[in-house]
Amino acid sequence: MSAANKIGKLPAAALVAIILSIICGISLYIRIALPYDQIFVNGTVWFNGVDPWWHMRMVDNLLAHFPHHISFDPYYYFPNGMVVPSAMFF
Repeated sequence: MSAANKIGKLPAAALVAIILSIICGISLYIRIALPYDQIFVNGTVWFNGVDPWWHMRMVDNLLAHFPHHISFDPYYYFPNGMVVPSAMFF
């Protein structure tokens, strides 16, 4: 191969990395930029549904009792409570 042919060619790994970076950038834009106005309303986070509130309660409890996470949640199956079915983030 001549030197002119080697200059214009990218290695296959570099081409794959560029394509993956473009796909990741588009995915982040779709996930973060488009729904931004629906998540942050009047300067606060708007939790849509029940799951976000439950996860924030679990995080709050974990921060208050670190490193122990909650194993029994009295509100999970109100009024009886229930053992939390899985360890969070593990």
